[in-house]
Amino acid sequence: MSIYVEAVLTSSNITYPYYLVGASDSSYLYAVGEVSPSDNDVRILKINLSDFTENSYLTVTSTASSRTAIIDSTNTFLYVTTADSPCKVLKIRLSDFTLVTTLILNSGENNGVSSAIDSSDSFLYVGTYTGELVKIQLSDFTRVGVLNLSSLPLGGLAIDSLNSFLYAVERQGSIALVF
Repeated sequence: MSIYVEAVLTSSNITYPYYLVGASDSSYLYAVGEVSPSDNDVRILKINLSDFTENSYLTVTSTASSRTAIIDSTNTFLYVTTADSPCKVLKIRLSDFTLVTTLILNSGENNGVSSAIDSSDSFLYVGTYTGELVKIQLSDFTRVGVLNLSSLPLGGLAIDSLNSFLYAVERQGSIALVF
């Protein structure tokens, strides 16, 4: 197997990209990060995959950097969590690349470190650094519940759509099965 670099994109519009998420139709790639380490504003760079060029970027003022990024299955919205206390969840419409709204989680639900969307695009799940699993209804973008799974950070989330299970792993290695 050969590995090679076909193209490199260098942009002054995002100096610290942390997350990459691609549209399922392979049209765009979104790099989510910061402009600089002293500036915690969330910066999202939209990259055209047909010619690997920067299309545009969006800056959202925040007191903390971005943590996760995920796109719904219809490529309608990009959801970004922040390291704020409490965590902020940004909802970005991809058709016009604008911030639609920001949901601020409850006090103590800090630093959204993982996220997952169910296959029907009904719910977004956010795992926090403080061990909570927060459930957000996407139709009206409201927080509908929380489950305290651990006092440790939730390091990853995965959804088994066939069996309707959500799996969460905490940073010490324990895995929880959530119905």
